[in-house]
Amino acid sequence: MRLPPSPFPNNIISTFFPFLLFLLQSITVHSSSPVQYDPQHAIAVNCGFLHNSTAVDGRQWVGETDSASILSFHGPGSKPVIPLSVDRSYSLDPTPYMTARASRSTFTYTFHIGSGFKFIRLHFNPVSYSGFQRSTAFFTVKSGPYTLLNNFNAFLAIDSLGLKSIVKEFTLYVPDDDDGPLSITFSPSRTIPSDETFAFVNGIEVVPMPLGLYYTMEGDAGAYVVGQTCGFHIGKDIAMELAYRLNVGDMKLSSVHDTNMFREWTDDLNHIIGSSVFPVTSANRIKYTKTSKDGAPHRVYQSSWSMNRNLQVGEEVSFTWKLPVDLGFRYLIRLHFCELDYEVKSGQKEFSILINNQMVEHKGDLIRWGVGIGVAIYKDYLVTVRGDRMMGKTDLLVALYPNNYDQSTEFVDAVIKGIEIFKLRNPDDNLAGRNPVISHPHASTKHRLRMRTSINDIATLIIVFVILINVIVHQFCELKERSWSVNISPSLIDEALCRRFSFAEISFATNNFDKKLEIGRGGFGKVYKGVNNGIEKTVAIKRLGSESVQGEKEFISEIKTLSKLRHKNLVSLVGYCNFGVEMIIVYDYMEHGTFADHLHKNKRNGGNNGDVTPLTWAERLDICLGAARGLDYLHTNSEQDVIHRDVKSENILLDLHWVAKVADFGICKVGTTSHTSTHFSTDVKGTIGYLDPEYFSTRRLTKKSDVYAFGVVLWEALCGRPVVDTRMEGEQRSLVLWVKRCFKEGMVDQLIVILV
Repeated sequence: MRLPPSPFPNNIISTFFPFLLFLLQSITVHSSSPVQYDPQHAIAVNCGFLHNSTAVDGRQWVGETDSASILSFHGPGSKPVIPLSVDRSYSLDPTPYMTARASRSTFTYTFHIGSGFKFIRLHFNPVSYSGFQRSTAFFTVKSGPYTLLNNFNAFLAIDSLGLKSIVKEFTLYVPDDDDGPLSITFSPSRTIPSDETFAFVNGIEVVPMPLGLYYTMEGDAGAYVVGQTCGFHIGKDIAMELAYRLNVGDMKLSSVHDTNMFREWTDDLNHIIGSSVFPVTSANRIKYTKTSKDGAPHRVYQSSWSMNRNLQVGEEVSFTWKLPVDLGFRYLIRLHFCELDYEVKSGQKEFSILINNQMVEHKGDLIRWGVGIGVAIYKDYLVTVRGDRMMGKTDLLVALYPNNYDQSTEFVDAVIKGIEIFKLRNPDDNLAGRNPVISHPHASTKHRLRMRTSINDIATLIIVFVILINVIVHQFCELKERSWSVNISPSLIDEALCRRFSFAEISFATNNFDKKLEIGRGGFGKVYKGVNNGIEKTVAIKRLGSESVQGEKEFISEIKTLSKLRHKNLVSLVGYCNFGVEMIIVYDYMEHGTFADHLHKNKRNGGNNGDVTPLTWAERLDICLGAARGLDYLHTNSEQDVIHRDVKSENILLDLHWVAKVADFGICKVGTTSHTSTHFSTDVKGTIGYLDPEYFSTRRLTKKSDVYAFGVVLWEALCGRPVVDTRMEGEQRSLVLWVKRCFKEGMVDQLIVILV
């Protein structure tokens, strides 16, 4: 409604308009009939207001006087207040945001309601009120044994989130009145050295919660604990605070869409990572089971994100949400699902879900879970975010990877429809994280006002600078990613022989890189034993280590080389994974380990190891012949001439049938001719003890360098000792020097007799 021109100056309008609004609201609602309250129904209190009122959305709020039968109040120092100005709050609903209860001393609301699990919602409109400046509103809120908020400042909270008001939602169990009614106490913070600090609240909701909605029913397994195989029982003694309630792929849903529990669902646009997604909606009817009927409104299940999987060549299809949470707490993560494609059959839309890079679902399948098409379902997970709760926030990551989407389909849809995250109380019954506190919060208001302009200017410059840096870094990363994709694009590899794995598959195959599955390590990084569920066989998974001097160049070299070469005596490349900083190569698993294991590693580890079998002379000869055939194929094949550059007994692997396989092509060189005189001028790379002296001195790499290194391997097979043995003294430390001396002095037979 447009106001008529006023004869009063604007500052008078700003001063008297809140009072006129307050008076009009009082007259309007006082004539309405009292709200009849059922103890098992929701109650919403318009704090600081005496009588019942109706909000813009049609919901009724009780006043502090008209609700005397169910609500009592204690706090002689408190008083009802209205905003000094409506400039900031004009777009907010007058109920409950145009009145508040404020005090510089403690005050308490007590609710005489039925027992059970309840939502507690506290509404705050942090503006300056008559007699109270918003910058000094630091206070603590407690209910029973639980600390809900500590040293909380609503103005700082909304300023950091870009909001006009804020609602803090909690869940807890309310016992019978005989065991003590529900009380909510507001206390000005005494940690701030100021007599001006005060507490306030605009509105309080107490809403009954259906049994088993978020709390574990007797006999249920509870929430799946991330990283473990057990469930977590969420019982009556656990209070929780809502961190996020997201409507995936759609706009915000106000509380009127959730008619029983008045939950608000916000959009997830600021939390989904990546710009290649777009929203999709459906008008299909949603069916609810007994467990999901109160899970979420139907509109939550009718929207999600979709992705163009052909947007970039080699781009991994995934949906990831980044959600900042307080350190030092456990979190209940509820994911809402619903399959709305009536053409989908079991096994066609499997997916993996990771929480903080730990696998929680490997082969998720809504059809296999038995819920059917159009049926709402949710799954609960519990994760611990370690750290000091007073050190601020960290990012909690929820990621979904479609496993086997139809290759003929251009777009891939997420099956996650909604995300809810609750913070669980600590053992000391504390739910309060660190408040976003400005420097010197006890400084005078005038001083802060004088500093505000300069601080904002500096902050603006910093933000602009950070944005520019982010743009530059983003462009650099995109350029690097594009370059990466070209190097390992399908045109450079044989996709029939080399599969690209998702990081979710690799994580599952290695049980999140369990140390118990580690089977070796080398210059590239650690090697794990894993199971390739796509083809149901055991594989070896080599992961680049953070401390490794190798990296992208070696990673790409090995994939390009092995993806085009196949020979009985070369290790077979199964596939690879490159996701962010992760560089992983997957090979066939070699059951009998390395040649070195059986020649001398068992001796160095203190005698006979049951897992390492000593080799007979015939077995040694067969292994050496097999390795020689593999090297000959590398040097003479029609596809590409390859100089291995790191031939050694540790890079000769043995399969189940003791067949030798040459492995590790990270530093190999690829040539275009078979002439042995051709050389590469290159930096010296390889392993001490196997390096060709001519290559080492001239930096001219030829196929003869591999032949020299293989000759050293033959001496290892003959002598059964490592090329460098630090237990020996003098030249005996080097196998090559020791062999040369034995030849020179005519002691070859003695050398073999002594060392075998």
